[in-house]
Amino acid sequence: MTALRVAVLGGLLSVAFGCGDTPAPTAEGSNKPAASSSAAVSAKPVASIPTPPASATASEAPPPASATAAATPSAALIPSEAPAATAPTTEEFAALTTEVSVKQSSVQKCSTKVLKGWFELNCPEAEGLVRATKVDLLSGFDAKQVELEAGEGKTLRWVAALPADGSKSQARLWGKGLHEIFLTLENTDKGWKGELSGKKP
Repeated sequence: MTALRVAVLGGLLSVAFGCGDTPAPTAEGSNKPAASSSAAVSAKPVASIPTPPASATASEAPPPASATAAATPSAALIPSEAPAATAPTTEEFAALTTEVSVKQSSVQKCSTKVLKGWFELNCPEAEGLVRATKVDLLSGFDAKQVELEAGEGKTLRWVAALPADGSKSQARLWGKGLHEIFLTLENTDKGWKGELSGKKP
């Protein structure tokens, strides 16, 4: 009687936990033994990580160097050249997106551009800043090729032809209520560059 109970109990346990000798039915309904977990893992392809679509890869890729350069403001490398017979117009200068490097021009909130051999210093109205109303040429610049638009100490636009040989050119900017400012420009292996300074050169 005890042996019969053990046999019945053993049969129930084998049915409940799948420990019997009868293989579990597969998905197809047959009685073939199912593959072991280790075999299933080894049968999987090695490259199981999906490749992202080309559009996603392109959007995550770093921008081309040209796009980076365009986003980052930099000084223009402009060699010396013979100036055009007449100065470029205000609209032509305004269309330029690059400037030449002139130290302290950003402090003065002025733009500094070179086009067709002409230099433009454009200083719009800015709170707390007095603009020059007069410009004296010290060296390099030709007095016959200069234009000055002074807005009563509030705005300044000064345009001058640059020497074709790239030699150093200097001017003094001054006016009522303004400490004099000296402009120096010269052409080097990095193109036209310069400085605005309160110290006389």
